[in-house]
Amino acid sequence: MVPHQDVYLQGERYLCASYIAPNSGLCFMALTPAESVLAEAKKIQYQYLALVILSLLVALVLAILFSSKNSRPLEDIMSLLESNFSDYRPEGVNSLHAAISNLIASDKRAQKVIESNLPFIRAEQRKRLLMGELIANEGQGDMMLEDITGKVFNVLVIEIISLPGTDSLRSLLEASIIKERLRGYEKRYGHLRGYFVDLTGNVCAMLIACDEVSSTVNRQQLESYANDIFTDLTEDGKVMLKFAAGVFQDSLSDVYYSYFIAKDLLDSGIVEPNSTIIWQHAQGKDFGYHFPIQIEQRLIAAASKGNTEEIHKLMQIIYNQNFEENKIPDLMVTRLYDELNGVIFKLISQLSESLSTEITDRIIQNIKEIKKHQNILSPDRLLSAYEDTLMFIGYCVKPRQRSRSANMKPQFTAYMKEHYTDPAFGLSVLADHFDFSEIYISQLFKANMGSTFSDYLEQLRIETACSLLRDTNLTIADISQKSGYYSPHAFRRAFKRVTGILPTDYRMLN
Repeated sequence: MVPHQDVYLQGERYLCASYIAPNSGLCFMALTPAESVLAEAKKIQYQYLALVILSLLVALVLAILFSSKNSRPLEDIMSLLESNFSDYRPEGVNSLHAAISNLIASDKRAQKVIESNLPFIRAEQRKRLLMGELIANEGQGDMMLEDITGKVFNVLVIEIISLPGTDSLRSLLEASIIKERLRGYEKRYGHLRGYFVDLTGNVCAMLIACDEVSSTVNRQQLESYANDIFTDLTEDGKVMLKFAAGVFQDSLSDVYYSYFIAKDLLDSGIVEPNSTIIWQHAQGKDFGYHFPIQIEQRLIAAASKGNTEEIHKLMQIIYNQNFEENKIPDLMVTRLYDELNGVIFKLISQLSESLSTEITDRIIQNIKEIKKHQNILSPDRLLSAYEDTLMFIGYCVKPRQRSRSANMKPQFTAYMKEHYTDPAFGLSVLADHFDFSEIYISQLFKANMGSTFSDYLEQLRIETACSLLRDTNLTIADISQKSGYYSPHAFRRAFKRVTGILPTDYRMLN
């Protein structure tokens, strides 16, 4: 086969391919109009480009719709954007959301792609809801969110137990089969409705939404619901099931508390394989205190940000779960207090830059006073003392950060004037010098200097260049170097961007 060659017949271009048969020696030739081949190639190219653009659009849609309304960290992201980008407005996210939603509404192909991914997205949302990673928009329908509505909510955690002697591969297979059958219980059952949530290994859950507010009615219905599941899924004798439930919550966003409680019950080892649900209050004196790692992490985050409302809410949950719903033994009470002490000492370590030595000593003294009265004061008084200490930390952090930001202008000004002519000088150098992260130093710089670091640096360099252009006969290359630019080309671009004219024109005019 001879490669394609260009052939011109009667002024038209053709692509020619020839083949000589080895036995007969005959030559076969094929001519194809070049225009039609190129047209087909362009068509394929456009189709590929359209597919790439559609894929990117779908990814962007999923990211925005999945994050902008449901992720707790988005509040921190918006705060960071507002502090670093002066032209940023939160309305931009809403406008973009609306624009993309309108675009999808008019594009049936995009709708099909998104709809085909909705089961996976919603399954992940349910899991994140149980992990406390989402804020539910209750009562607000959305193409990405299920409309999980109810007056109270709970979580029924289910552990699938294989019979003794079953190998691990077989156990995993049986657990997968049971989970698929549990999806069939995503239906209304009296006053409640279950939503299946696949967790890890042999554990799954049903997120429960109830139309009744009566705990007694809801408990009875949930127990009947669990009994039907147990009877149906264990009738062949291949597996057994364990059930545990938490406390009914008024808000869907707080349902993760119920999940943590139920999961703690399963992990405690007191739950037996049968159709009876073990409720939080039934854990007895042999069960430990309730202080999951997620509560600890949230306490640390809330105190670090000075979020007093969240601190109060979390401390109220700790009190209710350990002293109201369940009466934990004295040994467990001591361990719970040790956990809270650990949280405060972790905060002291993490916030060492924001807390003065005097404040740190005061916090440690508070902890000593609490421990001294640990066996005298009631649990509610002691937890109130811990809550006050956490709120005091939050109170100290914010003013400390503000005062620190307000006093750094002279330091920034002096350091910038000393180093701005160095082409290698940048935000990372400034951050290293003041021993801050680049994100934090960026916020401090803008708060102190009234402009971003990059704008301030460029203004200093251009002012120096203007002075040299007016008062010296140095070449453009020399001026660019003395002003802090790597090359004359970079200098010319920056100069025109700031002044609107080229350096040579500026020199002529001045």
